[in-house]
Amino acid sequence: MEPEIDPHIPQHYSVASVAQKAVNTAALRKRLLLREGPRPVLSYVGRPRHAEGLHLIRQRCSTRSSANAQSCCSAPALSMAINEDFWH
Repeated sequence: MEPEIDPHIPQHYSVASVAQKAVNTAALRKRLLLREGPRPVLSYVGRPRHAEGLHLIRQRCSTRSSANAQSCCSAPALSMAINEDFWH
């Protein structure tokens, strides 16, 4: 990803203008129906499966709760129990 020229993000930014990245975070929250606010967003791009290191994702999600972060996943898992890890 090159945020200075990436055609898939609403706001381009660079090291000199990294504050503009907040526009992209707000757009992501809106698109994924996440609450607005100054909370971190943890995103997993892929379909979570045990073979993909699911234990590491679950560990991050549990520490996410204590950091008041939000999580999202780009594709639903094949198991409802796995999906529930991302629904908070």
